[in-house]
Amino acid sequence: MKILICLYSINNYGGITTYVEELHRGFRHLGHTADLMLLSETDRKPYTKRHSKRPGNFKSSWEGYSANPDIGWGGVPVWSYANLDRIKEFRRHAKQYDLVIWGVPVPSWSKLHLVPNWASLYKMDVPQIAIIHDGNFRYLYPHLNHVAPYLKGAACVHGAAYASAEMFDGNYALIPNPHPWRREFPDWDEKRKLIAAAHMWKGWKHMEVAVKVAPHLTRSRLILGGDGIERRYMCSPTKCPPKYEGIWSAMEESGRAKFVDILPQPELWELYDRSRVMFDPSFSKNYNKMGAHFNRSVFEAYNAGMVPVVMEQNMQLPGLFKNGRTHIGIPEGSSIKKIARILEDAVRMDSESANQIVNAGRALIKKHFYRDVVAQGLINLSEGEPCGLFNQLDVGSPSKRMKLATKVILEGGRPKDRVL
Repeated sequence: MKILICLYSINNYGGITTYVEELHRGFRHLGHTADLMLLSETDRKPYTKRHSKRPGNFKSSWEGYSANPDIGWGGVPVWSYANLDRIKEFRRHAKQYDLVIWGVPVPSWSKLHLVPNWASLYKMDVPQIAIIHDGNFRYLYPHLNHVAPYLKGAACVHGAAYASAEMFDGNYALIPNPHPWRREFPDWDEKRKLIAAAHMWKGWKHMEVAVKVAPHLTRSRLILGGDGIERRYMCSPTKCPPKYEGIWSAMEESGRAKFVDILPQPELWELYDRSRVMFDPSFSKNYNKMGAHFNRSVFEAYNAGMVPVVMEQNMQLPGLFKNGRTHIGIPEGSSIKKIARILEDAVRMDSESANQIVNAGRALIKKHFYRDVVAQGLINLSEGEPCGLFNQLDVGSPSKRMKLATKVILEGGRPKDRVL
């Protein structure tokens, strides 16, 4: 099978970069070929995106490409959809493929007015599916329903995304993030008493919690990776909001934490191999209303022999996760001091208890989250077959209010004008 993976240009790709890279490896291992393409609303002939020198670059699974969790890819072809002529050019090119995967499902609402004919991109006979990476579908891109008739289905990567797709006008399934299978990593007793927290510093990632925890650690050290607007606010002499005042300097003065910026994948795995605990302080009240929104870092932890310590409300997916068996959960509303105690208890865990958690998590990877399994699940979705974590194909149905929200966005409305 020949597959095309399309992504619209966005400001911060985050985990989408790793998603696409691992998905490509999965397809390739199954004997398929996959090409990558970025789409831009600017009116240009197809061109090659320049490589970046930003921190975090790593070698892509595609020959000649570079990848970055912040800005995506370098060396990748970029095609325009600025007008009908460009769109027709794209559709002619896409005809050679057996499947088109929309890795970023639709343009952001703010760009729709720039290209009134954007939906014509989807008007082709090639089977197409869309990936829903978050729980924001019904709030930020209800216009996905506008092109639903051209899609074979939508793949949702976690519980919150899956719940949001109840309003999708078509087939959908919970097909999670793809992960590798690392066979070797250091034993628990060989690891240092390190806590790794490497994430994109967005608001809902709540990395300020990790920063505040550092001064309360007494028997371990915290390594902070990743970057983003919230970290820059914390360190800004002029734009630091009151809620962040003093927390960065307190962290540095404690001597218990170190900031290492965005790490290329090989260096990230080196950090994970040295560390015992992966700390993910992410939580979102909006996502939690719909379901679990566990991050890929949980499974990266299993692949490095680490114990994931996460906010318990993120892991509410019955039959999959259980506190104390697959992870250590932090109760909602926990104080910073309590979170520090939970982290240090996890770091000092005996090897038998730690390995039980790691092995339970690795069993989940092998069954549901391995990249080959995910890649095959997407193919099954495109063919109308049962697939995903629940091995079923669901059918969504937008409510009247959802249809109105779609209409508002298509007519130039903003997310704050939404009616949901």
